[in-house]
Amino acid sequence: MTWSLEREYSGRLARVVDSMRHNGVDFLVLPVSVNQAYVSGLALKKSERLTAVVVSSKGTAWVLFPAFETSRIDQQLVLSDASRLDWKEDEDPYARLAAGIPLRGKPTIGLEGTGWFSEYRRLAEAIPAASFVSADPILGPLRERKSPWEITCIEQAISTIDDARDAVLAGVSEGTSEMDACEALRREAISRGGDNPSPHGFHVGRNSGIPHGGKEDLSIRRGSVILVDAGVFVNGYKSDITRTTSFGAPPAGFEEVFSVVLEAQKAALAAVRPGIISGSLDRLAREVIEQAGLGERFPHRLGHGLGLQVHEPPWIGPGELRPLEEGMVFTVEPGVYFDGRYGIRIEDNVAVTQDGCRILSKPITEFVTIG
Repeated sequence: MTWSLEREYSGRLARVVDSMRHNGVDFLVLPVSVNQAYVSGLALKKSERLTAVVVSSKGTAWVLFPAFETSRIDQQLVLSDASRLDWKEDEDPYARLAAGIPLRGKPTIGLEGTGWFSEYRRLAEAIPAASFVSADPILGPLRERKSPWEITCIEQAISTIDDARDAVLAGVSEGTSEMDACEALRREAISRGGDNPSPHGFHVGRNSGIPHGGKEDLSIRRGSVILVDAGVFVNGYKSDITRTTSFGAPPAGFEEVFSVVLEAQKAALAAVRPGIISGSLDRLAREVIEQAGLGERFPHRLGHGLGLQVHEPPWIGPGELRPLEEGMVFTVEPGVYFDGRYGIRIEDNVAVTQDGCRILSKPITEFVTIG
């Protein structure tokens, strides 16, 4: 049986229905969200006009949408088996939605966890006999475990941002500002086929000493530390890579700290396998940094899941008790920061395999300067 995108989404629908039955949920109602995209392939922007994907535990699915959006829905909907139900501007979309849900008994409806309260309220008014529960226990575990196609998309997103970042770093010079470098990174990523590139940070000098950067638009000088945290979407799936370098020789002591951060990452990567508790990876990396006397300078978790969102479960941080499973994809990104001076973060993306892990990005082995 050959792979196809339609088969990928049909398989998702089947797994969602199985999970609904297991959790005792009769219907899922998914307004515009990443969960809607996961089930249907729709990539829409949320607005006051209701567009919802509804899934029945009997295995059927349908889409409710504004009638004037028919062409857009036809272009984006991958779940080919889903039926369509439109509503016109003079109609109540919630009444239209309720008409598709049998009102016999008291149906249990799973709702998108990030939905608006107004969506819940109007749906509850339209189906007063229903009981409502969160859809997170149904969709969360499914989204955590990526299919081979999803992992391929993330790999392509990693390659795209790696090439774009390296091209920008090769072209910067003294006087290049953070803002100009970010714009160059966006252009390079788009030119390589990336969608919605988001340089989370091109941080120079003391701005790199703040984990998510400062407000100043600093310019590169000889000896400046440069921390680039960036990602791009490919087919809706995100990469998230951080590299730290310096323009010319780095500040005194920098390379010693860089080696500590790199060893912390290596310790965590070596331990990734199915069954290991996610929080223990954070502990392994943190111990390396603490032993170097820098523990208080590692203020954030080691990593986070990666997929349709740049931050999603599983969380790789202190106290997290989730056992890792094959197919999970997440970041491993230890960091050490000296406020007012510089910071160092090394971030790679990994996938859990049957007997260990596969590093999806190209891990670094040593510190390299630019300029």
